[in-house]
Amino acid sequence: MYSEWRTLHLVIKNDQGHTSVLHSYPENVGREVANAVVRPLGQALNAPSIAASESILKTDKEVKWTMEVICYGLTLPLEGDTVKYCVDVYTDWMMALVAPKDSIPQPVIREPNMYIQIILKHLQNVFVPRQEPIANQIRHCHQVLRAVQKLAKDSTNIARETWEVLLLFLLQINDTLLAAPTVTGGIAENLADKLIGVLFEVWFLACTRCFPTPPYWKTAKEMVANWRHHPAVVEQ
Repeated sequence: MYSEWRTLHLVIKNDQGHTSVLHSYPENVGREVANAVVRPLGQALNAPSIAASESILKTDKEVKWTMEVICYGLTLPLEGDTVKYCVDVYTDWMMALVAPKDSIPQPVIREPNMYIQIILKHLQNVFVPRQEPIANQIRHCHQVLRAVQKLAKDSTNIARETWEVLLLFLLQINDTLLAAPTVTGGIAENLADKLIGVLFEVWFLACTRCFPTPPYWKTAKEMVANWRHHPAVVEQ
């Protein structure tokens, strides 16, 4: 049906939306900046108070600079709290399209679609396999996937461009983890059922609200065929 349409493989391959300005600096510089900048944001969200305090970020410039730091922070080793704080902040901000609250910066609330498109590209870094114990990474991945599910199910203000970025995000993280070869007992085996389940659920929601164009269907068809060695993919 879609044989004459181009796939989006090149679009996905060439997209550098998951990289940060800090990747241009020495590793110790990026690590120190990320640790220092992300900590107060994460601690504010995790404070044992009745309601999260108002965000310290007030302008577009402040938010976009901070997002460059968070993007880098998501690539750091999992020991410590920096990656956790990055995931906490971004999954909180994603709710700007569901139920805006004080902890979300006003620029994100004013232009949620634009910011969430950037956030989704940065969150690809959470799903890159690491040479570390996988328990923390699995927890972070589940947190992101739950936020994506809630965004797709509960928001009534998602723009077409955001739906398209969301579908590409899900295709890409599935392909990152589920494409061959698979490491026995690795993160892919642990996440396969959740990954493919969220992809299909969000895809069906997109069909009812913002029907994907033919290149998305063709790309999905080819990618899913490459994941069928996972029992969870066949079962789903």
